Amino acid sequence: MNVAPDLNCIVFNTDIGWTAVLWNRGVISQIRTGFSDRRSLVETLQARPGTVDKRMEQMIARIRQFASGKRTDLSAIVIDESGMTPFQRKVVRACRSIAWGETLTYGQLARLAGSPGASRAVGTVMSNNRFPLVVPCHRVVSASGIGGFSAPCGIELKRQLLTNEQGPNSVWSENPALTESRRQKPRRRQPLYARMS
Repeated sequence: MNVAPDLNCIVFNTDIGWTAVLWNRGVISQIRTGFSDRRSLVETLQARPGTVDKRMEQMIARIRQFASGKRTDLSAIVIDESGMTPFQRKVVRACRSIAWGETLTYGQLARLAGSPGASRAVGTVMSNNRFPLVVPCHRVVSASGIGGFSAPCGIELKRQLLTNEQGPNSVWSENPALTESRRQKPRRRQPLYARMS
């Protein structure tokens, strides 16, 4: 395994699986989550174990709290946007604005990011998201269903995260009492502002 010279990492367990945070100079470079065992996660990392300071401890505590299903604000966590195109930055920033318990379709996120009609491109940005949870791509769904999720446990992890946020009666829950008809439309986000007449 090649180790990036300035990249540090910490590996820890959460309610949604083993998680790693990679960072450089206090800025998060990548988050990986949803691994069933520590070893399979560590084998994917290209970073050295880092010294965890007070700020990093607080961030880890917030990620653990979020993963446990407790409403947690991760918006103050600084992520490394270098290497992103202007379009990718807009999509990532728009995704970070989706509130706990809400979902948007890929098309709605494209409009929010200022690129209506770019739902496929938004899907590509979300599938390559290096910051799951902090950039809550699990809140972005297909117009016809739950959509994809690129973490190791895939859609099951996405479903768990949405159920954590929306409760056991979520339209995304595997609750057998829910009918397929309840899954047809994602929960709509309220407009950011109302039209002035």
